[in-house]
Amino acid sequence: MAVIIMQECELYQYTLFAGSILLLASLFFNIKYRKKIKKRLEDENRLIKNAYYHPVTSLPNKENVKIVISEQIQRALRHNKSFLVMVIKIKNFYEVQLHSKVLAEEFMLEASNRLLQSTRSEDIIGHISDDSFMIVFNEYLQEENYKRVCQRVEESFA
Repeated sequence: MAVIIMQECELYQYTLFAGSILLLASLFFNIKYRKKIKKRLEDENRLIKNAYYHPVTSLPNKENVKIVISEQIQRALRHNKSFLVMVIKIKNFYEVQLHSKVLAEEFMLEASNRLLQSTRSEDIIGHISDDSFMIVFNEYLQEENYKRVCQRVEESFA
C-alpha cells in the first residue's frame, strides 16, 4: 500500500513538473509572439509615417496634402463653400542646401515651426517639396481674414 501511494506521489510530481514545463514553454512563446506583433505594428506605423509625412519636419507630405485637398474640395462642393490654399516657397533654400545639408534641414525645421505657430490648429500645413510648404485652411475665410492670416505668416518669417 505504501508503495502504491509512493508511486502515485511520484506520478503526481512528474505530472506537475510536466505541466509546469508546458506552462513555461507556452508563456515563453506567448511573450515572443507578442513581441513579434508589437514589432510588426511599429513597422507598419513607420511605413505609414514615411509614406505620408516629411522625414525632417514631420509635417504631412505632398501625397497627404493631395488627400486633404480632395477631401476639402468634396466638402466645399457639398456645402457650397470655398476654402483657401496658400503655397509658401522659401527663397534661397538651395543655396543653403549647397553649403550644408544639416543646416538646410535645421532651416526647414525652423520654418515649419514658425508656420505652425502662425496658423490655427485646424489648418493643415504640408511640406510639399524641399523648399515649399502648403497651408490648407479648413474653413471659408472672408477676404479680410485671409489677408490677416497671410500677414501673420509673412511676419513669422521677418
